[in-house]
Amino acid sequence: MTNSNKKIQRLVEIAQLYYEQNLTQSEISKRMGVSRPLVSRMLNEAKELGIVNIQIRLPSEGSTGLLDELRNKYNLRGGVIIPDANVENTTNLQIAAHILDLLFGLSPAPLNIGLGWGYILGIFTKYIEKTEIKQKIDANIFPLIGNSSVSNRDYHSNEIIRVFAEKTGATPFYLFAPAFLETEQEKRLYEESESFKSIDNGWKQMDTAIINLGNYPSVPDYATATRFGDLLSVRKAAGRMLCYYFERNGVIIESESDHTIQVPIPQLARCRNVIGIGSVALQPKALVGALKTGLLTHIITAESVAKQALETT
Repeated sequence: MTNSNKKIQRLVEIAQLYYEQNLTQSEISKRMGVSRPLVSRMLNEAKELGIVNIQIRLPSEGSTGLLDELRNKYNLRGGVIIPDANVENTTNLQIAAHILDLLFGLSPAPLNIGLGWGYILGIFTKYIEKTEIKQKIDANIFPLIGNSSVSNRDYHSNEIIRVFAEKTGATPFYLFAPAFLETEQEKRLYEESESFKSIDNGWKQMDTAIINLGNYPSVPDYATATRFGDLLSVRKAAGRMLCYYFERNGVIIESESDHTIQVPIPQLARCRNVIGIGSVALQPKALVGALKTGLLTHIITAESVAKQALETT
């Protein structure tokens, strides 16, 4: 490989780390063993050589039209439809970035906010960690579900709450319990604890909930075999919100073996704002099923997902 080719490869590698993997320039400098100013110069050179092509797109008329169609069809009050970028990671980052914008735009301002977990909320957490947030939130913030045993931070509710509170100035409340308990007795015992009562009180006063929308089957599988057996397959589950699974017609699938610690559906239904967040990977049937539950008041997702959902009966 010539020196010129090696340089191009180096520029491509750094551009991928910055634009696709969302590493900061400081993180890249440590990984590559170069100075941060050199990283900045190499990113500029990548743009000059056409390796990186940045397109700035305002929400298109098509995207606005899609949101209007969803609002009319599913009685939504608002949301954001994000035009698809060439790279899925970029679109997901834009979806995550609009969560705070939507939250700040709510009127009246939220006082008690519940926050879920999942892949797109993990991206949101990483985004706000790296972003200077000048506008603060005078509100309580608490998890909508217990913590997972998987190593991925996207499913550690308390960690998501901690970062959100530190960056926005919200007052955090933590849920010290696993998401999935093995027996009904274990669940009842935990629900008698002071820790749970504090969170349950927050759920009852909650005015805004931010929840990740997902597919079925999902990764991780949220202990579905233990909680549901083959019920999800038999009922043809279309997707999930938090760890509630639903059919394509929006009916929530319930199981006597489901001992999950998460906000009860009736309390979610009473919430003034329920914001559903769907990544680029969200399947149309999952979005349609979520909308048909009647729980969502706002939606943030990609243009491609919204368009396919409207075409799905």
